[in-house]
Amino acid sequence: MKKVFLSLMVIITIVSFSTVKYMDFKDNTVVKVNNDKVNSELLNATSKSILILQDLKSKYGEFYNTLTGTATGIKFLNTYNKEQAMKLVNQYLFIQFVESKGINLNRDDLKKIYVQKVNDIFSKSNISPKDINLYLLSKGYSSKEVYVEDNYLKALYKKAINELYLKKYDEIPLKEDEIKSYYNKNSKAYVSKPKADLKVIKINNTDEASLTYKKIIDGYYTFDEVYNMFKDKNEAEKITVNLNDNDKVLAQVIKNASGYIFEPMKYGDHYEIIKIEKKYPSKNLSYEEAKNYVERDLKDPIVKKYFSEELQKEFDKFKKNSEIIFNEKMF
Repeated sequence: MKKVFLSLMVIITIVSFSTVKYMDFKDNTVVKVNNDKVNSELLNATSKSILILQDLKSKYGEFYNTLTGTATGIKFLNTYNKEQAMKLVNQYLFIQFVESKGINLNRDDLKKIYVQKVNDIFSKSNISPKDINLYLLSKGYSSKEVYVEDNYLKALYKKAINELYLKKYDEIPLKEDEIKSYYNKNSKAYVSKPKADLKVIKINNTDEASLTYKKIIDGYYTFDEVYNMFKDKNEAEKITVNLNDNDKVLAQVIKNASGYIFEPMKYGDHYEIIKIEKKYPSKNLSYEEAKNYVERDLKDPIVKKYFSEELQKEFDKFKKNSEIIFNEKMF
């Protein structure tokens, strides 16, 4: 998917509209992309133009005056702003293009998620509304609503890419014989990842963690007895980890046998005592276990070929039939 995303970034930066119109909008709309509107606050936030100008004014006053006080400078700023607006135009166009294929991106639901997410973050931060606004201004956002809109649009665009990929993936027909044949030829490539089941006890302070660990090691309690006591308080859990991940703790898990208990380790604001419950080495996957991976290996190159070849033509056609209207007062 990462390669698909990068190739798509190249596609959407190629602008090939049949016409671009200009109109005097009565509100703060910068550009209208079919039925979607981009306002000046979102453009300022995504382009970082205000932040850039503020930084130039404080550090390079003479250059700032030339940039904002001469015809050449203003023309340069307008060109920059229009380029940034075009990026938003292309994102909206691609979102609309995906929706035109009958894919429901559930815009309203996604927007609600981001509104709730941002509200939760700020409400848990114990920061005053005034300080929140100052923080957002320092990042180029004129309000919390603009911050939400920017993050929502980025998420919507990524979702559009993902949903189009999944649609094309699901549309590829594969016969059972084809999947089995590919598996038989490449069965050695399909192996499970080494993993381990861990039991984790979470303790708030270092003294309690050290004392608890000592009592387990000295035999006053078994690890499982302590684990069950903490689990009743929702302070213990069992997790499964992939031993191929790059992590210091996992490196120690690889070295030690099942049953090994680690000394307390600090994680964020708490300490953890971890026991290796069971380890699972890599093994060759059976056909049924590997089937989904085989399908992925057969379908993924086909989808990527669509993204790198056919998508460009389809998207160009959609763009040429789109209506792009810029605010003539701003451009």
